[in-house]
Amino acid sequence: MSITDTRKAVRRLEMAGFSQDQAEAIIDILNEQGTELVTTTELNNALSLLKRELVITLGGLMITLTGIILVAMRFI
Repeated sequence: MSITDTRKAVRRLEMAGFSQDQAEAIIDILNEQGTELVTTTELNNALSLLKRELVITLGGLMITLTGIILVAMRFI
């Protein structure tokens, strides 16, 4: 999240009671951290991908365990 209109943001913070130095520092910090933040859409996409991978992994594990059980049943 990069703040494009920094003057407007600083003014809004000043109107909320921050000093100009405080407001500028807050905006600078937000702009520096902007590349490290994720959007809700990005997070949802990552979660969907993780769910798919988990389903595939668990499916493979279930198939493997079923095979092991079937082989073990031959020796009982």
